Amino acid sequence: MPSLFPTLVLVSVLVGLVAGVTTGRALLRWWLFAATGFVVVVWLPIIAAGVLDPEGVVVGNALGLGLLAWGGSVLGIAALSFGVLLRIVELFASLRR
Repeated sequence: MPSLFPTLVLVSVLVGLVAGVTTGRALLRWWLFAATGFVVVVWLPIIAAGVLDPEGVVVGNALGLGLLAWGGSVLGIAALSFGVLLRIVELFASLRR
């Protein structure tokens, strides 16, 4: 059974991008784009290793790359969740005006 974690990461990145593009506050936009960029950057080494060396001949530390992607994704998703929560608060505050 395949893992749903990469799907969760992809959905989180897309939600973060949409929330960052639609917000009017510069600090919140910066936070969301930085968190999204962080998640994308931590996945690049494992994706590059899988594409460039699918048999694992050259890549000697696939476990380390997987832990980097997993740990970075957890931190990035936490930061994205905080930013999206702030965006939701911003939206509800604008409805009250």
